[in-house]
Parts: sequence; structure tokens; C-alpha cells
Amino acid sequence: MVKLHTLGIGIFLCHSIELIPYIHTAARHTYDSGLSVVLHLYYFYPENDEAYIYSNQYFFGSNMFVSPISQPVNTTTGLVENWPIWFPSDSQWVNFFTGDLSSSSKTKSFTLDEMPVYAKVGSIIPLLSQPKSSRERIGRAQRIPETLLLYTLIGGSSKGSGYVYEDDGITIEYQDSSRATNAVTYFNYTVSDNTLQFSVSAASSLFSTFPLTRTYEIHLRGVFPATSVLLNGVTIPFEPFNELIHGQDGTTNGYTYDGSKLSIIIYIRQSISTLQSFEIQIELLDSITHPLLVKVPTSFVGLLARCQSAKARVEYEWDVNSYR
Repeated sequence: MVKLHTLGIGIFLCHSIELIPYIHTAARHTYDSGLSVVLHLYYFYPENDEAYIYSNQYFFGSNMFVSPISQPVNTTTGLVENWPIWFPSDSQWVNFFTGDLSSSSKTKSFTLDEMPVYAKVGSIIPLLSQPKSSRERIGRAQRIPETLLLYTLIGGSSKGSGYVYEDDGITIEYQDSSRATNAVTYFNYTVSDNTLQFSVSAASSLFSTFPLTRTYEIHLRGVFPATSVLLNGVTIPFEPFNELIHGQDGTTNGYTYDGSKLSIIIYIRQSISTLQSFEIQIELLDSITHPLLVKVPTSFVGLLARCQSAKARVEYEWDVNSYR
């Protein structure tokens, strides 16, 4: 039987591949600024003592920090207990994987399948979408994605933004400023009352291998269900959530709700020109600042993630598949 922690390692490896658009964007920032993709906390917070004390943490790009765990779990509880983490006070921070919200210096506990990766609330992280087949996994890092996943960590924030930088990924043509060799696309959202407006800009320019059209998968993490979703004023139909196919079997636009992650997922399967901007309007069932979503130290979405982790461990230990 495959060890449970081995499965966890495989999941994290897949996540690292999905982060390629974010990493590539950060690498371009490194080229422009001379600052590494990986930076110690004191580069951003030089006047905070904690930035020097918490030496196990580092920033990974400008929107996320990581605190790699380097101690064994408690064999009784299955947790790494009292792991020290500093959360800079200029923002609230949300766990990239579990959605758990944190906002102050503290110690936290983690299971083997959890990793202390935190993003600023309101971050929109560009990712690769799930491949539709094993063949599509080969060479993904070298291909400009035809489907872009925009992972949006709401965390109670009424506004957020992000962007993605893209070039051919192979040559050094990006150094030639005399012609179009790269493209930048911006995304942002705002929330007023219970209406969330999400917009994606047109690409800043085109180059020879950049796709003329693209599909999108937009995840809104940390929200209650939607009552309606409009794409450029046209209603997008609701479809039941199916965790096995990840929305990959459809040909028309649709949206669903993953209750286990408190996430609205919008599938734009009909290609949109990368030369055109578009807007999505989402009417939410309840406020993004509802106590169940933003209560710290442990939000409801964080508790759901821990329950799922406990369920997986029980199934592994007892070799059963519990009721889903």
C-alpha cells in the first residue's frame, strides 16, 4: 500500500507544476529588478524585528511566503505542533492550500498533508489548469497555457488583483524591446454589498506563439454560493459539482460550487479572444465578511480542510472508504 505521506508528496509536486505561470511572472520581475524570486522577510519588512527572528520563512514571489517545516509530527496527534510563523500586520494572510485565515504572530499546527504557504488576501494567482489527460502533462512547463486558472483568495477582502507575464518560454527574445516578444494580462475584482465584479484585461501585446484565444477557469476561494453569474451580461448556468472530473467534460460555459472548499468555480470553456477584456458579475448568497468565512484564528474553511485531512487518515489507517 502506498504510504499516506507519499501521496502527500505527489500532491505537492503537482502544485509546484501548477504554479509555473506565477513563477514565470516572478522570474520576469527578477529580470527587471534584480531581486530574487525567493527573498528573506527583511527585504520587505526591514524595520520589523520579526523579519530577522523568523529565519525559517521566506517570500516566494511578491504575494506568498513559505515556512518549511523541519521537525517531525507528534505520532499521537499526527500534527506538527506549535510551529512558529510570523504574519506581517500590513495584511491578512490565507493558507494557499486550506483557505485558513490568519492575521497575527502565532504558532500553528499542521498535518503531514498541509504546508505553511500563505498568500495575501485579495491575491489572484495565475496557475495551470488540471490536464485533461496524462499526455497533456508532458512538457507543460514549455507550453503557453490555452486554459488559464485564476486562483482568487478572497479572505474577506473587498478588492484584489494580480497579473501574469508570458513569453515563448524557450528563447531569449524577451530581451528584445524593439518588438512584441511578451504579453501581460491583468486581473482584478471588487465587491460591493454582495456583488462581486471580476475582470480580465486584454493582453498588452501579442507575439508569434501567444494564443489568439483562451479559455479560463476562475476559482473564488472563501465565499458562499452564488445566486447568479453573468459573463459580459450573459447568464452562465449552474452545474452540479463533480470532484472527479473537475469540470473538464463540458463544452459550454458554466459555474459550480465546491462546498468542501467554500469555492465558486467558473468554467469559461468557450474561447475568448486574448485581445479583448471581459467581465464577470457574481451575485453572492451572503457577505464575504460573514464570521464563518473570516473568523480567526481558525475560519470555517480551515476547519473543513482539517476534517478532510482527518477523514483521509482514517480511511488510510482502517483501509476503508467512508461515506462521501
